[in-house]
Amino acid sequence: MKFEIVQPPFTIQIDDNDDLVVWKRRKVVWSIPCSDVTDIVSKLKGLTKLKRDVTIFTASGVRKLKDINVEEYEVFLTFFSALGSKKTSKEATRWYHSYSDPIHVHEYANLRLMEREITEASKFGWKIETVSATAGHVMGTVRVGHMSGSFRSSDRQTVIFKHQSDK
Repeated sequence: MKFEIVQPPFTIQIDDNDDLVVWKRRKVVWSIPCSDVTDIVSKLKGLTKLKRDVTIFTASGVRKLKDINVEEYEVFLTFFSALGSKKTSKEATRWYHSYSDPIHVHEYANLRLMEREITEASKFGWKIETVSATAGHVMGTVRVGHMSGSFRSSDRQTVIFKHQSDK
């Protein structure tokens, strides 16, 4: 299995055969090959904007996914990078589909997204120029009774990509 989002009672998977499969408990609700996806559109949901409702368009119809975490959604989109070569919504097109700028700098807080985008970007002629990491800093202290602890902002990785056609 390449990817999985668990949202009880549903599980969304992209299996090794590149099929998008939605399970409810232990039964398959629907399954489609990723290659059949023609477009992906999403809408931010709620006041916090941390969830998305996703609509997946295929030649055979429309499928919907509800309440997908925003970070998981970003990783999920990378499995459909071939959409960047088709006429689709702007959202389904990723930065690595464009060659207008020979250098692209991207800062990641989500390591899974970074790994997926590095893999997908390499398919479109992008190579890693440099990588740097910044440790998160202490944001505050929480005190509960006699215990206290500090919490940090997330660590960030900055990756500089260079398109291969520009030597």
